[in-house]
Amino acid sequence: MTRRWLLAIVGASAFLASCGKESETPPPAASAATEANATEASAPVVTAANEVEPLEVASQWMPYGEGKDALIRGYFAYPESMVAPLPAIIVVHDWRGLDEPTKRLADRLASRGYMVLAVDFFGGKVASSAEEAAALSRDLLEQTEAADQNVVAAYRFLTDAAGAPS
Repeated sequence: MTRRWLLAIVGASAFLASCGKESETPPPAASAATEANATEASAPVVTAANEVEPLEVASQWMPYGEGKDALIRGYFAYPESMVAPLPAIIVVHDWRGLDEPTKRLADRLASRGYMVLAVDFFGGKVASSAEEAAALSRDLLEQTEAADQNVVAAYRFLTDAAGAPS
């Protein structure tokens, strides 16, 4: 993986995280008729205003691969009512690490009907300052092979173990 590609992923993830702010206005309530016509337990309910009512989400830290010295873990979120494999999204954290805003983004995506795996490139470390974030990012850029293996392991977990369509 080239450094330019890795920086593009990290930049795109940071952009998506900043765009995914919670709305201050709650979505309109679903009508009784819409709720009664919901056919699948894992299908989101669509309201009269074409807003999707969020699903309840379950989440957990999940090992999804093996690194050089330890298991690779990430934050796995999915709709609680999931009865069949769903489309999946891999979320890449920004330069601070797999922090609370990244987990909230994963939860929001899962509430819309996706299986979501937020990968952890920093082995559980989360930066508390710009200096720490820069150091973690530099370390990652020096270990691009490990980052490649991390993303491949995430993809394999979602398609092979979790059953997401490829």
